[in-house]
Order: sequence, then structure tokens, then C-alpha cells
Amino acid sequence: MYFRNCITVIFILIASTCFGAININWVESGDETSFCDCSGDVTFCWEITTNDLDITNSGGCSDGDTTATPNSDAALELNPNGPGYAIYIPSTYDYFSFDVISQDLISSAEGTITFDIYHTSWTASRALIGAIGVFGEDELYFGTSLSTGIYSLIYEGANAGPIEVTSSNVINLNEWVSVTIKWRLGTVDPSLSITVNDITDTNNTDLTTWVNPETSFTLGGRAGSSGGNVVYLKNIKVYNSWQ
Repeated sequence: MYFRNCITVIFILIASTCFGAININWVESGDETSFCDCSGDVTFCWEITTNDLDITNSGGCSDGDTTATPNSDAALELNPNGPGYAIYIPSTYDYFSFDVISQDLISSAEGTITFDIYHTSWTASRALIGAIGVFGEDELYFGTSLSTGIYSLIYEGANAGPIEVTSSNVINLNEWVSVTIKWRLGTVDPSLSITVNDITDTNNTDLTTWVNPETSFTLGGRAGSSGGNVVYLKNIKVYNSWQ
């Protein structure tokens, strides 16, 4: 009897010790895998875990504005193919905007944006993500090109004319696509870069400094061709450096 009781006590102690360690690992693992962390060069991040336009309540963080202001029919809807929510852009001029003050969210001088995008239909020449100083003079925007399944990244400073790079990787409808866009002033090549599902295209043309400061950062159909182009955006992360 004594021997059996000792074995029982030892087993309980071992089990308690093991489960205690597992609980600590779960907590640590959760912290390590958090998508959004606005530290270092990250100035804005929005995973969109819930239907809440205060990004700090829906898996986001920001060095500036934390409230997504909707225009027209832009909304948060359930992820069409996966967990959580996503930005829903049904047509032109449906977008969310964030105020930019003193380059707190995004800088025209240099930066990187990573995000996931999902199309249920396609419309050419539609701006979908961008930063604006003055429309048509100082602006940066990512969107669909004239060719089906191809994206463009366009930068214009001081009304000097647009500089563009287009993707060579043709995307498919109804599936999530991972995109990274980059830009930087100066003479270091490249000046513009766009990566679509791990295939990168670049442009070495030097960019022109903006005359007007950044005033807004937009997610959605800010401008372009009219008509339907149902798009979802998710997991947006902005850096103030070339990554």
C-alpha cells in the first residue's frame, strides 16, 4: 500500500509540472505569433479580426489615426475564404481612409506595404491602396492595370508625371494573393518594387520628391474606372523603410 501511494504522488507531481510548463508555452506562443506590432519600422498594421472600425479593437495598431473612416459602400465583412473579417470594396470610390499627420502612418520618401488581396471580379485601372498629398500631383497608389490579372504601382511627385511598375505574375480570382509594394527616393536602385506571390518586378527610375505633404492613407477603391470590382483586403502592414 505504501509503495502504491508513493507512485500515485509521484505521478501527480509529474503531471502537474508538465501541464504547468505547457500552459506557459501556450501563452508565450500566442505572444510570438501576434500579427500586428507597431514597433521598429512598422507604423500601421491591421489584421481585421473583428467587425470594428477602431483598428485597436480588431487586431490592429497605428502610430497615428486608429479609426477607419468609410466612404460610400466600404465595409468590414466576413473573410470570404478564411478566418476573421476583411475590408469589403464592392465598387469605385468605396474605401476607408486614415488621416496622416507629419508622416506618422506613411511617408512618400520611403516605405513598404504588405497586404493580402482577394478578387471575386476584375475591373482594369482601379486604385486600391494609396497615399495622397494632392490628387493628381503628389500621390502613391497600387491598383489593377489595364491587363486582366496584372497589378500596377504608380508614384508621382511634384506633378512630374507618373512612374510605374507592373507585376508579371497573373493572379486568379477567388483566392487570396500576397502583395508587397516598395518605394524610395534617391539614386539607389530599384526605386519601385512590386511582389505578387513571391515574384518581384522593379523600376529603377528616380522618384521626384513630393511638394505637398501626405494627408491621407486609403484602403479601397479611391479612384479609377467605374463599375464593379469586388475586392477584399486584409493583413495590411506599413513600414517607414524599404524592407
